[in-house]
Amino acid sequence: MKLKEAIENNEIKEGEKIPSEKELQEIFGVSRITVRKAMEDLENDQLVKKYQGKGTIVMPTKHNYNLQELTSFSSDVQQAGGVSSSIILDFKVVEANVKVANNLNIDLGESVYHLKRLRMMGDKIVGLHDAYIKKRGSVIISPEEINNHTSLYKLLNDKGINLKFANEILEARIPDEKTKKLLKLNNKQAIFFKERITYDHNNNPIEYVEIYYNADIYRYKVSMSLKGE
Repeated sequence: MKLKEAIENNEIKEGEKIPSEKELQEIFGVSRITVRKAMEDLENDQLVKKYQGKGTIVMPTKHNYNLQELTSFSSDVQQAGGVSSSIILDFKVVEANVKVANNLNIDLGESVYHLKRLRMMGDKIVGLHDAYIKKRGSVIISPEEINNHTSLYKLLNDKGINLKFANEILEARIPDEKTKKLLKLNNKQAIFFKERITYDHNNNPIEYVEIYYNADIYRYKVSMSLKGE
């Protein structure tokens, strides 16, 4: 059946309803068993999802992101051929709590920047970034520098702060009600949760960020080699 090809070529778009089994039999001139097997394969490939009372819907395209590369959200979206933007939820100077202070290697209560943003791919909300940035030395950020199209990593780079690497923890989670509402998720959707500490060339932690991504859109890839080879 050419249904998979039609979905992958965006002839049948995300959010559109797939014709019923009976309609597909007539369209492609195949048996009901063939149609059911094809639909099972599409669902296993996470290209479609069956909803009770709604039918079978085309799912959002998942983009692969390499866990071995430190990249910004903006560059990830551009690489996938999309347009990135943000909705700024909060930007202010706050006192570092215990977790933030430990991760940024600063004193408890020291001033840090808090930047909380919904991240968008085109007109779709795909993630939430809750970041804390060290407020020291040349790391001076004014509110005028933070807008819907700001790339934080580019902004830091422009200020002479060259980011080198990050330590990151990734896990799957069921979102709480607040996160679910912000990301416009239904009750059954999981998220990828990431904690990242980003370091500069002097191995100083610059940013601690908690990242929440819609798992229907994101997936990650990593290359591995056999130990000792």
